[in-house]
Parts: sequence; structure tokens; C-alpha cells
Amino acid sequence: MKNARPWWTQAGACAALLAVAALAADPAPAEPPRPADPPPAVSEKPASAGEKPPAVSEKPPDAPWSPAAFFARGEALLAVQDRESALECYDQALKLRPDLDLLRKTLERKYQIGLDYLEGRASRYFLGFIAYSSPAFGVKILDELVRDYPYESFSDDALYSIANHYARNENWEECRPVYERLIAMYPRSEFVPEAYFQLGTAIYHGIKSYR
Repeated sequence: MKNARPWWTQAGACAALLAVAALAADPAPAEPPRPADPPPAVSEKPASAGEKPPAVSEKPPDAPWSPAAFFARGEALLAVQDRESALECYDQALKLRPDLDLLRKTLERKYQIGLDYLEGRASRYFLGFIAYSSPAFGVKILDELVRDYPYESFSDDALYSIANHYARNENWEECRPVYERLIAMYPRSEFVPEAYFQLGTAIYHGIKSYR
């Protein structure tokens, strides 16, 4: 009979096998977690309560595309008597919805330019150098102002000026509806009594022309 291995030798071999099996079954160590991203920087001066933070896309008042810039260009052109180019700048300012104060100033400028053309104080130019008067252009400017801004202080005055222009030129068919429009839209205007008188005159001349 062969000699058996000592019991401690067999026990050591079993322990070694168990250690190898344990190492094989042990999973790889997990990757340590990545540190979190730092929080966004906070402004040192927070907005006070009720204060509107400035919008990134808000246009500064002196930007080249702002209403104030177009109004300033119009003023410069008006100073050198270039009313038609100034009018274009004022129209651009109105399209950009200026604040109330600038709106009123711009409308007043347009009203005055319309009167200048209507009453012959301003000329238009053919081919850039041949001047000619254009009351019809003044009528167009004033009529558009009344149509788009009917509640301004000059609105009734604008209609009265248009109607009187037609009456001075004995264009009774044109002046009559304008006087009627003035009376209907602005019954408390100071021009209403005169408008009634001129309306009667226009009706008289209209009847007379059919005889």
C-alpha cells in the first residue's frame, strides 16, 4: 500500500484552489465616479426686485436700425430742405414702433411736410433737378396720417386743409366728401362750423353746374 499524502498537504492544495477560484470570480473594480460639473457662475450683482433684466436682443436707442436713429436722419435731411428723403426716414421710424414721445414728434414732422407740399412751400424733383409743385402729394401724406392716426391733435386740421385746398381750386366734387368726413369724424372740432358753410357752398356749386 502506497503511503498517503499527509492531511495538511491536501488541505493546503484545496486552499490554493479555492483562492484561485475566488480571484477568477471577483469582478473588475468599478470606475470611480466623475466629479460633477461646477455650477454656473452667479452674477455678483443680482437684479433688484421688480427690475427687468436687460434682454440680449434689445436694441440700444442709438442703434442704426432704431426709431431714434431714423428720426435723427430725417431731422438732418429736413434741415437741408430734402423733405422727400426726410419723409422716408420718418416712415421707417414709424414702422419700428417708437415710444409715445418719439411717435408724436415723428407724426408732427410728417404733418408739417404734408402741409408744405399741399400749400406749395415744397417741391418734388423730376430727374433729380427739375422742380415741380405737387399738392396731390401733400394730400396723400395728410390723408394717410388721418387714416392711420385719426386721434392726433392735427387730424381734424389735416382734413380741413385738404378740403380747403379743393375748395380754393373750385374742385367742389372733391371737397364735399372731405368736409362731410371732417364733420362726421370730429363733430366737436373748431373747424365744423366753417366746414358746414363750405359744404353748403360746395352743394350749391354742384347744383349750379348741372343747370
